[in-house]
This record gives sequence, structure tokens and C-alpha cells, in this order.
Amino acid sequence: SARQKLTFEATPDYLLHPLAARRAVELLPGAKIVVLLRDPVDRAYSQYMHNRRLGIEELTFDQAIKAERARVEDEYHKIEADPGYAAVPLRRFGYVERGKYAEQLERWMEYYADICVLSSDAFIADPRPVFEEFLTFLELPVWMPASFENFSYTSDRPRTSQDMSPATRDYLRAQFAAS
Repeated sequence: SARQKLTFEATPDYLLHPLAARRAVELLPGAKIVVLLRDPVDRAYSQYMHNRRLGIEELTFDQAIKAERARVEDEYHKIEADPGYAAVPLRRFGYVERGKYAEQLERWMEYYADICVLSSDAFIADPRPVFEEFLTFLELPVWMPASFENFSYTSDRPRTSQDMSPATRDYLRAQFAAS
């Protein structure tokens, strides 16, 4: 018998972009949405370090957080005015903006009832139960690989924001708690 094929697509930009959910439901109204979320403070710092490695961020982390509003405040208006606008500053420098998970998920919940939110921190700590939840949500048989290897992160450096100042960490925690 022929097996049903499944198609997957993944990018963090879909959660951030204000038009993505509406566009997705037009193309794939019956899709099941899986969202893998990371601690937003660690995620912001990781994005910052990624941008530094790419050479697209010259500011210190504290400076970048303080400059974010000026860098991205017009982005949503530009998207509204031109739905094809690429929103590069928002995608690139939205360190805090990307971590506002509640408002991003609300946009998706307007169009989709079938959304599974998983923790990437839990997955990294113990992948088996998170993977099982993922498979169950997709109504797939539970199957476990012999091992879970991370091919996307090859550094020995911890994936946390331990180099961040306590004041910046507190500021970010407050920002995310308020959103």
C-alpha cells in the first residue's frame, strides 16, 4: 500500500512576520502548526551572536537592545504599506521583537486551531518526550531514533547568554514578561 507523504517547512521568520499566518492559511488551510520556542532572553543573545559572527552587527549587545526600537519601529508600517516588503531590519535586529511569543502566537491562532507549542530548551535537555509529543500531535506512530544529534550547532560554547550583564538580563526578562 502507498504510504502517505508528509511535507514540512521550517523558519523562525514565519512566527515573526505579521502576514505569514494569513498567507499560510490561504495556501494550506489544513496544516498542523508546530512552534518550537526557546527562552526568549537566550534566543535574543544567540541571534545577536549570530549577527556578530556574520558581521552584520557592530554594536555591543546592550547597545543593540537599546537601539532596537529605532531600528525596527517602522517595519510593521512598511509591511502594511507594501506586503512584499522584505523587512530586513525587523528580521535582522528584532532581538526583543522576536521573543514576543504571545502576540506572535495570537496571530497564528486567528487562522489555525491545530497548533502545538514545544520548548526547545526541554528538547535539548531531554529530546525523547518532546519528540514523542511532536509525533503524537501529528498523529504519527511513536518512533525514536537511536540518538538525537544536533547538526546545526557545532561550537563547544554553551548556548546560553551567560556573558550578558545581570542588568540587561533583568531588562529583557521584564520586556518579555510584559509582552
